[in-house]
Amino acid sequence: MKPTPQQTKNNRRTLSLSAVLFLAVAAAVRAQTLDSFNPGANNSAGALVVQPDGKILAGGNFTVLAGQWRYSIGRLEADGKADRRFAPAAVWSGDTPMVRTMVAQTDGKIIIGGLFTNLSGMSCNSFARLNADGTPDTNFTPVIIIGETPGFAGGLPEFDSSGSRF
Repeated sequence: MKPTPQQTKNNRRTLSLSAVLFLAVAAAVRAQTLDSFNPGANNSAGALVVQPDGKILAGGNFTVLAGQWRYSIGRLEADGKADRRFAPAAVWSGDTPMVRTMVAQTDGKIIIGGLFTNLSGMSCNSFARLNADGTPDTNFTPVIIIGETPGFAGGLPEFDSSGSRF
């Protein structure tokens, strides 16, 4: 059965009202989700972890994060400003070091993996653990089995708070 002209007109009004309502809701949601958070890394930051205190760990292949020199790893306050007390430096003997992945442990320590040979003066090969303050954990001695890409830790296994693998 073909709708009457009045039914067609009502359907168009309903559709138009629905479209306007949808656009209004979408605009309101967008306005709520966009903010001024921009920590300004000068290159990519692909590894991000939010810590229980709201601080944000960032890893990547940047040298500047939130206006501060940070070499591949840094920590931001919840508002996006640099945590000036947390300043480890990942260094690689090749072209560009990169922290590709990280895990925050329940004890506050941070396991990182990527492309680096030195972390704040401590020799390591693409895999290290930081204390909660950003200093290298010199007691962490992982056994690394090199796979297809020597010297590059792209994913991390599960560890407990003592550093033992599950």
